[in-house]
Amino acid sequence: MKTFMLRQSRHMPKLIAALAMLAPYAQANSPLLNEVVKARDLICEMRTSGTPPRDTPRNLMLFLENVEMQRARMVTSATIGTRPVRVYSGDTGVHFVEDVHASVKVTSILSCMRWNTSSKGRQCVRYEAVNRWHFDNSVHRNADQSYLSVAENSYTGWCEPWRID
Repeated sequence: MKTFMLRQSRHMPKLIAALAMLAPYAQANSPLLNEVVKARDLICEMRTSGTPPRDTPRNLMLFLENVEMQRARMVTSATIGTRPVRVYSGDTGVHFVEDVHASVKVTSILSCMRWNTSSKGRQCVRYEAVNRWHFDNSVHRNADQSYLSVAENSYTGWCEPWRID
């Protein structure tokens, strides 16, 4: 028994170091994240930031598929094929992060703009969203801080659940 305790204590610093490296990826289950996961699939319509919605046709369509607590898949009208994205939740919203070489494309769902109440309960049917492409890879450590530090949005728009009950 004594030998086991010594082995366990010898490996404990490595285990603690490994857990500390994973800590930035830990996230609380926010109500917004729970709603987005419940929606499972989202379709998003984005326009270049600063353009009125009625004056300009949509510039970018996004499809977020199989949304889970930490991952999803994304298809956009600007690229071919689906790509994996990481999901981070924070105080500013739910952030879907795609790594593109040294840069990141981040689609952030900020809040629910419209609710629908039915016999099955309350469901968000439209989310406010922004899309940014930048070089701040700290988004993987602290998505909220990265969101707040990058001043401009590439696109603004909304996302809706693919299926609404």
